[in-house]
Amino acid sequence: MDGRPYLIQLALYWLAEREGVLADLLADAHTQSGIYSDHLRRHWEIIQRQPQLREAFFYVIVSSVQGADIDTLLAYQLERMGLVRLSGNAAIVSSTLYYKYFQSLLV
Repeated sequence: MDGRPYLIQLALYWLAEREGVLADLLADAHTQSGIYSDHLRRHWEIIQRQPQLREAFFYVIVSSVQGADIDTLLAYQLERMGLVRLSGNAAIVSSTLYYKYFQSLLV
């Protein structure tokens, strides 16, 4: 959720509405049936339409620990989408949620 107010609000609403447990929410958050599925699918649609962006993000996913040096414009696009954060010239997946969801689709 890392600084995404909408995702945090959605989680709080889910927890209050269903008297849920955070561990339950987090266990399914990255799946097709999780509470963030619409949000994640929108990002997936964008990535699917742009092969270069998909390749760059795939490279970031497989280089998750050390980060990946990718094209500046592609890094900027992924950062604007909130999928990566930049550390120097390296792009790193911005959250565990994105890593888990996209790793299952891209790898």
